[in-house]
Amino acid sequence: MKPISANGSLAKRRAIVFLVIGAILFSLGPVLIKLMVERNQYYGIFNPGAISFCNVLFIGNLCAGIIILVFHSFTDILKEIINLPRKTKFYLFAITLTSTVYPALIFIALEYTTVINLILISRFNGIVYMTLAYFVLGLRLRKLEILGYLIIGITVITLLVYTNKGFHFSLGDWLILSAAIFFAFNELLSKKLLPGCSIPTYVFSRNFISAIIFFCIAVILLGPGHFMEAFGRNFWILMLLYAGVAIVLAQIFWVKAISVLPLTYVANINLLNPIFSLAFAFLLLQESPHSSEWLAIIIITLSIILPKLSRKPQNQSARPMSTLSIDTSLVGK
Repeated sequence: MKPISANGSLAKRRAIVFLVIGAILFSLGPVLIKLMVERNQYYGIFNPGAISFCNVLFIGNLCAGIIILVFHSFTDILKEIINLPRKTKFYLFAITLTSTVYPALIFIALEYTTVINLILISRFNGIVYMTLAYFVLGLRLRKLEILGYLIIGITVITLLVYTNKGFHFSLGDWLILSAAIFFAFNELLSKKLLPGCSIPTYVFSRNFISAIIFFCIAVILLGPGHFMEAFGRNFWILMLLYAGVAIVLAQIFWVKAISVLPLTYVANINLLNPIFSLAFAFLLLQESPHSSEWLAIIIITLSIILPKLSRKPQNQSARPMSTLSIDTSLVGK
């Protein structure tokens, strides 16, 4: 084994810190959104309709793109997009579409369900992602990993059936399950795109351009007056703060980290994602799991940890690609 240089060791430690920060910020995102929607009067937003899920999605992503332009020239980003190979342009365009649909489904779902329910059902994100990665990218899974996915899927479905007293799932449940498909495609496309695209262009495109697409779709479906309350000064200040922390910083930290760290580091740190989300839901929204949800959380956690405990040391080259972990479900990615 080759010794790790001091610079390499420092870069890895820095990447681990970036990954943890990114995971924390991503976990904070959906909680902040619901907090703002439910308690908008505390933030100097005197019009109750100003902080809606549509306004937060549109202005939040728009502000995220604007923040990128503060540090990077729009001309340089535009030149890079124009000079990208045709296939890379396709990936970038597809990512902007999935980056529009996925958070829209999640934000709408939050109107009908709790953050804790979102955390649990979003475990399907990782299942759908790994399934597509297996067929599309040739990702190899061990038997214990497959078993873990099956247990997680069965546990979530059982919880939904128990909560809804049958297979009559709520609209929020269906929206979260549908969002898993768009999440998986977004992650697969991102892995295809990132080697040929800079981080500023990537973050700008998936936020600013997706915000414009969402705006156009909403205006066509709901009329031009749908966003009339989205342009107040206090609301924009709040959105700039939200976008800077929960979107831009989170995405930059995350992308920088996964470009350096091997799969095992990313997977192990991702184990903390549900813990972060549950902690924020309790601290900021006073939401706590019911007994059935606690049981599901314990089973899911054991299903995630079990394959990792039995994992034998191996070279990173033993696996064909770097992936996200079994419990990937970060809103806003």
